[in-house]
Amino acid sequence: MAVGILHGAILVVDAALKPTHGSIVVAVIDGAYVIRRLRLSPLPALESLGKENEIMNIDPDEGGLVIFGVVTFAVNDLQDLENHLDPTL
Repeated sequence: MAVGILHGAILVVDAALKPTHGSIVVAVIDGAYVIRRLRLSPLPALESLGKENEIMNIDPDEGGLVIFGVVTFAVNDLQDLENHLDPTL
């Protein structure tokens, strides 16, 4: 599901906010920062924002997942919008 984040957007991330079901979050997966939608039910998972809609289940007992913060705003450059073939995440 597209959330309106264009390639190259500037994101405002609040590390003090507690993520809730459906929050767009910055998480650390295998040492890389990624943007995902947090799903808490029926099972905890991170959902990709792209067309593929990959869902990665989270095992709370492993403790390997790090949520850096919650994305609160996206600032998109609309000057270059025509050059984006598939512009949104």
